[in-house]
Amino acid sequence: MSEMKTSISDGYYPDKILIRGYRIDELMKKKNFVDVIFLTIFGRLPTEAESRVLNAILVSSVDHGFAPSALTSRLVIGAAPEAFQGAIAAGILCIGELHGGAIEGCAKMLQEGVARAEKEGKDLKEIAEKIVHDYWVGGKVIPGIGHPFHKVDPRVEPLFEIARDAGFPTKHVELLKAIREIMERDYGRKLPINIDGATGAIISDMGIDYRLGKAFFIMSRVVGLVAHTYEEIKRPAMGLIRDVARSKYKYDGPAERVLE
Repeated sequence: MSEMKTSISDGYYPDKILIRGYRIDELMKKKNFVDVIFLTIFGRLPTEAESRVLNAILVSSVDHGFAPSALTSRLVIGAAPEAFQGAIAAGILCIGELHGGAIEGCAKMLQEGVARAEKEGKDLKEIAEKIVHDYWVGGKVIPGIGHPFHKVDPRVEPLFEIARDAGFPTKHVELLKAIREIMERDYGRKLPINIDGATGAIISDMGIDYRLGKAFFIMSRVVGLVAHTYEEIKRPAMGLIRDVARSKYKYDGPAERVLE
């Protein structure tokens, strides 16, 4: 059998556990959770700036009320009170393009856009025009723009400010803002950058692979899912939600039929 290899951790010692070569007991004493998250994923300890920005990203998406993931976790724990981990897992499975998953799509769009601007010697506004046009022609929704509730997402500007103060480049943020301006011009109304868009832009400016986009939302939202699941155990809300659903429930299928 060929060897299974990992560079992440080594725990097969009688008296120590190594995470990327660092002893876990030393990390416990000297580093915070955000630093260890960064170390575990990227293989090195973060700079102070990286740690601060990642902390802000993780705080920004901890919870958002009865979002799809939270409702799913509550439904599962309500039906299977023994399955705490199942409730959390079910909530995570609800994270997709319409709920949290737009970070990945937005980061991919921005990273490809900035790379194209540099390769072709074009400014970001030209690239933004092309992106908006291509998405419109393809009938696709541009990720990172718009919000069903917030006219201004209250998390976005603080996140931009923290990243800017930390000294990161701003090309991907600038491209996202240019895309938003073009959309507002074309659609004739104000459109907010949402937290998925802001996160996608900032991780791109940090040099992080867009394929980790969902990971940051998952790590953050697990905290909220734990809180919702525990609250559902202590103070069930799903019974009321089911009552509301029943009050609006209307069957429009075929009338009763007889099998012959």
